[in-house]
Amino acid sequence: MVLAPPLGMGYGLGMGYAPYGAYPGYAPYPGYPPTLATDQSIARMVVKSINTDPGIPSDSDITVEVDRGIVTLTGTVPTKFAKHRAGDEAWWLPDVIDVRNRLQVVHRPGRGKRGQQGQQQRQQQGERQTH
Repeated sequence: MVLAPPLGMGYGLGMGYAPYGAYPGYAPYPGYPPTLATDQSIARMVVKSINTDPGIPSDSDITVEVDRGIVTLTGTVPTKFAKHRAGDEAWWLPDVIDVRNRLQVVHRPGRGKRGQQGQQQRQQQGERQTH
């Protein structure tokens, strides 16, 4: 009895087990077997996963691009936590080989305790300059 490894382990390693001849022209890297998911379907999964994650604010500006299983995230997010969370969301999807997280953290005024304190300080400085 021969046991076959599971198809698409789901750990973001792109390790679906299928013969190379089954999907001509889609071998992302030498040594990696081709996968069933297309770049478009991977991009849809990543966008859906990011949009439904409560840890990523809805005002984040994230663009998802996929090339042969490699996900590239670009745009802006308000916190480091949101940046890392978006990368993790992409990484753990099946058929994702690698994630290039190029998101920029742009702190927005008035967000969180520090933002409120900074906004109050700027207002006080503005009042001092006008008097």
